[in-house]
Amino acid sequence: MSKKPKPKKPSGEAGPVFMSAGPQGASAEFQQFAFPTAKEEIEDLVVRGFLRAGESLLPFHVESYVPNKQDDFDFDLVTSKGRRSVELAEIAFLSKSGGSYETVPSSYKPYDFAQEILALIHKKSVHYGGRPPAGLHLLLYITHWAFIPSMSTLALLQYWASQKPHGFEGIHWYAPITKDEGIAFPISPVQPPSGFSPEALRNSVVQNLDPRGWKPGA
Repeated sequence: MSKKPKPKKPSGEAGPVFMSAGPQGASAEFQQFAFPTAKEEIEDLVVRGFLRAGESLLPFHVESYVPNKQDDFDFDLVTSKGRRSVELAEIAFLSKSGGSYETVPSSYKPYDFAQEILALIHKKSVHYGGRPPAGLHLLLYITHWAFIPSMSTLALLQYWASQKPHGFEGIHWYAPITKDEGIAFPISPVQPPSGFSPEALRNSVVQNLDPRGWKPGA
């Protein structure tokens, strides 16, 4: 009896940019890494990378992680404070680009981008009746360079997540750079800076550099 093929999941483009200098001047090379094609393999890569990059952000030590069966939380964590669970959500708002990563705009308004992400967080929370089970963490992640969040986007998310109840024990962001490395950032629980004003960022615009064609300035 043949095995049932693993469900495939589309992904974007990510990877480091290496700069070098030589007789002809400075140059930059984008080294894209290939995401797995199977959904569960992408999620395993994300969780493994997050635990390497972001465990210091967690209020416990993670001893191991175990993928769950379909229709359950994505992963269970064995931690120094008992069992915890992790639910994953990719940040990939493709409706405005015809469903394609290739045509995602390289610029965005942090205020609007953060509002979209906040809506996703609360959609996940509502899935559990607005009260996610105790010990459940939400891990937001990206697979495409155009969705890299600015610091202003992350600050807005931290502020709104502290103001509007969501029920998750923790919310985190992870951006893979290679199959083993990435950048992790805490969203909740975080106390926003005193005097922070979302309205001051309502009309700001962020331009993400396309690593595939980026070149050092003269």
